[in-house]
Amino acid sequence: MIRLPPWSLLAVIALATVLATPTAVAQSPPTPRVDDAVAAYNTGQFERCVDLLSGAAPSFGSHFLRALCNLELGRFVTARRYILLSASYARTDSQIENQRALEATYEDRVPYSVRLGVSIRPSDNVDRITSSDTITIGDLEFDVSDNREDGYNLILEPGLTVRLLRVQSATRSLLISANGDYRYETLSDGFRDDWDLGLRAALGLETGVVRAGLGRTTQRYREVVTEQAWYSQASFATSFGLLSIQVDGRAERIIWPELDNTGWSQEAGVAALYGRRFRLGPVLRLGAVNTDAVTQERDWWAAGLIAEYDFGGPFGLRGGVAAQFIETDYRQRQPFFGETRKDKETAVEASLIPDRLQVFGFAPRLSVRHEDRRSSIAFYSYDRIEFGFGVARAF
Repeated sequence: MIRLPPWSLLAVIALATVLATPTAVAQSPPTPRVDDAVAAYNTGQFERCVDLLSGAAPSFGSHFLRALCNLELGRFVTARRYILLSASYARTDSQIENQRALEATYEDRVPYSVRLGVSIRPSDNVDRITSSDTITIGDLEFDVSDNREDGYNLILEPGLTVRLLRVQSATRSLLISANGDYRYETLSDGFRDDWDLGLRAALGLETGVVRAGLGRTTQRYREVVTEQAWYSQASFATSFGLLSIQVDGRAERIIWPELDNTGWSQEAGVAALYGRRFRLGPVLRLGAVNTDAVTQERDWWAAGLIAEYDFGGPFGLRGGVAAQFIETDYRQRQPFFGETRKDKETAVEASLIPDRLQVFGFAPRLSVRHEDRRSSIAFYSYDRIEFGFGVARAF
């Protein structure tokens, strides 16, 4: 297999962006009917706005305005249909930016949403090499040779979000919701799964968006609970023109029942992306894990580069390409291996969304992702491709 240096993947995306960016296209002036519809929307006459647009020619502006009006009227299913249609007509940078804002508004308004992700990937640790065929942790014995077998894992990820409270004023908005996510993955020797149940809050300000959450996670391996955790998290996102910045942090109180041990985990990070259709920027994260049974602290840091590109195409197709290169230093020696772990990870993901295609009201999303991790401890190294199919519906 030909191995390219990690930075080459980012260079390919940057070149593809330059070649794929469309030239400016002359925009026809809005028709009087659309002008009247805009005036009706600005004065709160949403039903009249919808009526005026009934005979308007299909375009980004007409579908975008229809979506806004139906959102204000509480017709979320209809609004979703026009959101998908407006996305299929989004071509210019400003249209793509407005489309993102519209979809974020929709997600904040709907009473509840359902999502399902399905993906297939090669069995974990296909490229791992270790001197021992088994690793024993507590009463669990992990057979590494099983993981080296050829095969594929099926991953199912259903989720549900219910909006509990929404308050809005001229300059601020508050949204509180309950989230439930489940992940199930088949293995050659059984399965592993985890639950994530929690509350989320989002506070919209003139300067940005503050998000916070509380919850509990449970992880199982072959029906044995391996980890439980209570967590709290918070983030702040803001933008200055084409520059978007996000700062986030998370803390967990962790219980490892099989090890009869407890501990804390903390991490924080910052990412800054510049651009509209093509975005590029650095990311930095810091973290630490403290265990109670043995006085030991393990801290780590990670730094890298992220690149993203969004595109719209004919026939209602749109999608994106994202790439990242992250280098992580875990600083202390790993207890099971007696070595200091350092990773270099490259990931590239491409996604495609056919906005005009819906299955029972669910909008599909196709994706393919390639990950290449090279670790100083061979057990943590892998090179794999994952194919995904996801659907989501909001009500």
